[in-house]
Amino acid sequence: VRDVRMTISLVERIKPKFLETYILTDGERPEDVAYELYDDPEQYWIILALNEIVDPFFDWLLPEETVIRLAQNHYDDVNAIHHYEDTDGEYNDEGTIPVTNMDYEINLNEEKREIVVLKPSYLQQALSSLETELRKVTNVDE
Repeated sequence: VRDVRMTISLVERIKPKFLETYILTDGERPEDVAYELYDDPEQYWIILALNEIVDPFFDWLLPEETVIRLAQNHYDDVNAIHHYEDTDGEYNDEGTIPVTNMDYEINLNEEKREIVVLKPSYLQQALSSLETELRKVTNVDE
């Protein structure tokens, strides 16, 4: 699918009952998830679209070593305080819990571990619906 925005727009129409949460393991790539769930690594794009991932290299869960290296390149001091949080994990200026630049970057990356996937039993139905919608918008007949 060439137009990522159109694909994301179409994928957003998938009803929540067809979706489920998936927890990524370290090193797992979109193609791995697609193969595991759908027996077809080429269906990785639907996983990316469901999670609004445009850049699969940096929007996807990164290995911790990569996050550490990127943080070291980005910040002068990775141990400096990035912000404070209260006991509920909410940002504030005078919180009791200091969060360093490194902790901040690692936490941001960890938030990417939980993704949404299409339940395998609905894959063919979703692909057919998407194909029909794409034909309508692009006026393409086979």
